[in-house]
Amino acid sequence: MNKLPKISIVTPSFNLGKYIEETISSVLSQNYDNFEYFVIDGGSTDNTLSVLTKYENQPKYKSKFTWVSEKDNGQTDAVNKGLRMCSGDWFSFLNADDYYEPNIFNRLANEMSLNIDKGVIYGNCWNRFEGLSNEYNFLSIPSEKISPKQWSKGNYIYGPASFYNMKAIKSVGEFDVKLHHWMDYDMYARISKQMEMKYINMNIANFRIVKDQKSPFDPALRHSKANKFFIFEAYLVSRRNNGKRFSSLWLQKFWIYREYLYLFAKLKNIIYHRENKIEIAINKQNLR
Repeated sequence: MNKLPKISIVTPSFNLGKYIEETISSVLSQNYDNFEYFVIDGGSTDNTLSVLTKYENQPKYKSKFTWVSEKDNGQTDAVNKGLRMCSGDWFSFLNADDYYEPNIFNRLANEMSLNIDKGVIYGNCWNRFEGLSNEYNFLSIPSEKISPKQWSKGNYIYGPASFYNMKAIKSVGEFDVKLHHWMDYDMYARISKQMEMKYINMNIANFRIVKDQKSPFDPALRHSKANKFFIFEAYLVSRRNNGKRFSSLWLQKFWIYREYLYLFAKLKNIIYHRENKIEIAINKQNLR
C-alpha cells in the first residue's frame, strides 16, 4: 500500500486576528495525520499573536503547527518564506481569512495519490460574502479542462481550492514577489506549460469576501483604486503568458483608462466654469 502524501499548508497573515482562528482551526481539525502547517505572520499588531500562541501551546498540534511573526515584503513574500519551510509532497496556501471544508484532506490525499503526474489538482470553492453591499454566497465550479491557451485569457481557479505538486513548483520556481494579487494565476499558467492539471469535483474551501481584504470583490468597490490595480495586474500576467493585447482583460483595462479620461475631462470642465464664474464676478465688480 502506498504511503499517503504529505500535505503542506502555508497561511500568510497580517492583522487578520478576527478571522485567523477559524482559518487555523479548519486546518488543524482535519482528520488526516500526514500534514504540516505554517503561519507566516508579517508582524501583526492586533490579536493574531494571541491566537497563534493558543494553538502553539496545545500538545496535540506541536508536531504539525509552526508560526513566525516578523516584518516581510507582503503576501507573496510570506508565501515563499513558508514554501521554503515545507517538506510535503503537495502544497497550498490558505489566506488568513479563508478556511477549508471539514475532513477534506483525507479525500484530497486519495486524489493526490492517483495523480502524482499532475502539476495542480483543484476543485470547487464557496464564495462567502460578509458585511458587503451585495451579500450572498455562491459555489464556484471551475472548468474540468483548462488549456495553456486559456490561461492567457485569465484565471479560472480559486487559490484556496487548489493544491500544487511540489515537483511542479521546484521545476518552475517560487511565486513572483512582484505580483500582489495574481501570484497564483501566474503560477498556474507557468505549471500548465509543463504538466497537466486535474479537476476534482469536491467542495474544498471557502473564500471569504469582506470589506477590509486586499482583493476588491465588493461591488461597491468597483471604481476603487484597489480594483483598478487588481485588473491591471491580471492583464499583465495574461500578457506574460501569451495573452492577446486586445483581450477581455484589456477591455477592462481600457474601461479604467476611459474612466480616468472622463474624470479628467470633468475636472477640467469644473475648473473652467469655476474660473469663468470668478472672471464674470470680477468684471461685474469692476463695472460698479
